[in-house]
Amino acid sequence: MVRAIRGLLAIIVLSAVLFYTLSNVIFAPVKETALSPVKSFRISGYTPSDLLEDINIPAWDVTYALPYESSITGADLTSLISQDQFFSAVNVTAVWPSNILLLVNNSELVLPVCHQKALPDAHTGVPYYFYHCPPIPTETSYILPDLQINVDFGPLMDVLSNIAQASARTQLPLLIGLANDLYDDIIRTVPVTFLPGVNMAASVIVDVRQVYTNGALAALGIFEITRTFWLPRLVAFYPDTAATFTGSNLSSLNIFWQRNYGELAFVQDYRENSVVAGFSSVGGLWTAFSGIFAIIFGASMLHTLYGSKPLSIFGIAHQFQAETMKKEAKRLYPNIMEENRSLEQRGLLSLLRDHLIDLSFLDDKNDNSSGSLEGRIKKSDEERVDSGKVEKSPVTISWRDTDSSEIQNENGSTSNT
Repeated sequence: MVRAIRGLLAIIVLSAVLFYTLSNVIFAPVKETALSPVKSFRISGYTPSDLLEDINIPAWDVTYALPYESSITGADLTSLISQDQFFSAVNVTAVWPSNILLLVNNSELVLPVCHQKALPDAHTGVPYYFYHCPPIPTETSYILPDLQINVDFGPLMDVLSNIAQASARTQLPLLIGLANDLYDDIIRTVPVTFLPGVNMAASVIVDVRQVYTNGALAALGIFEITRTFWLPRLVAFYPDTAATFTGSNLSSLNIFWQRNYGELAFVQDYRENSVVAGFSSVGGLWTAFSGIFAIIFGASMLHTLYGSKPLSIFGIAHQFQAETMKKEAKRLYPNIMEENRSLEQRGLLSLLRDHLIDLSFLDDKNDNSSGSLEGRIKKSDEERVDSGKVEKSPVTISWRDTDSSEIQNENGSTSNT
C-alpha cells in the first residue's frame, strides 16, 4: 500500500516539476524577449565614471519617421513628401551660449552646425528625414547646444492631409533624441507633436538608458551584452515669448538645457526570467520535493521513480568502461559477491548491500536473481536443502529492531538470527 502511494505521489510531483520546467525555462524567457522588464536606479551627486565609460557620444537628432506613417490614398510615401520638400518646411538650428569659446578655452573653435540627412529604411526603403547636431568635445565630457526647431506647415498641409493622422488636428510628430543612433531614438523616445501657429519653449535634462543588444541571447541568462546611451527628458513646456517665427501656419520649439541638482535617472533592461534562472528554480523545487520524499518514505524521489539504491560507487561517466571496472573490482575484491551469502551469516553488511549500496554493475546479465535480497535468500535456502541440513520451506524475513531478525516458517514457528 505504501509503495503504491509513494509511486503515485512521485508521478504527480514529477508531472508538476515538468510543467514548472516548461513554464520557467522556456515560456517565461521567450515572453520577456518582447515584454522586457526594466529597473530604475537613481544616482545622486557624482556619477561613477565606470558607469558611463561605454556610453554613446551624445548628439542631437531631430527625426521625422516617415516609414512609420501610412498613406490614406495608397500612394508611395516618398512621392507624398520629398526630401527637399521636408527640409524646406522644417529647419533645426544649433544655438550655442555666447561664452562657449571661453568654456572650451579655444578662441579658434568652429562651432558645429546641424546637418540635413536622409537614411532609407532597411525593409521598406522609405527614408527617415533628420537633422544631426553634433556636440563639442572637451577633456572630460561633451557640450551640447540648445535647439531652435521651426516648422512651416504651408508646404506640408496638402501632404499631411494624405497621411493618416492620430487625431482630427493637423500635426507633425518629430523625434528628438540624444542616443546618436537612429534606431534607439525611434524606439526609446516619444515624439514631440508640432501644431500650426504654436510657439513653445521646453527645458531638458538627461537620463541614462541601458538596453540589451540582443534580447533573445539575454533570455539565456549568460549573454547579457548591453549598450548605453543618453535619453533627453523634456521637463516642462512654456509659451515662447521670445519667438520671432510666428504666424498661423508657423510653429516653433526652443529646447534649452536646464540645471539639474537632483538625481540622475538610470533605466536598465534586465531579466526576471531566463533559461539559467529557470533551471535554478527548477533545481530548488526538485531538491525540496526530494527532501520531503526522503523524510516521509526514506528515499529521494529519483530513487522512488527508478527503484535504484541511494548510493552508487560509480557514476554515469564510468559506464563507458563498465566491463573493465567490473573485472578490476572482482580482481581487487574477489569475494565481494560471495561473502555473507548464507542465511546464517547475513548481518549489517548484507543489509547495507541490499538496501543502500548499488552493486548491480558486478552482477552477470544472465543472473536476474543474484542481485536481489529474495534471490540470494532463496539460493542460500536451496543450497542448505541440497546439503541435507534443513527441509525446504519458504521463509520470510522481518526486522523487529536493529539487532535481531525473525524467520517465520509455514507452521508458525520462529527462530532468531
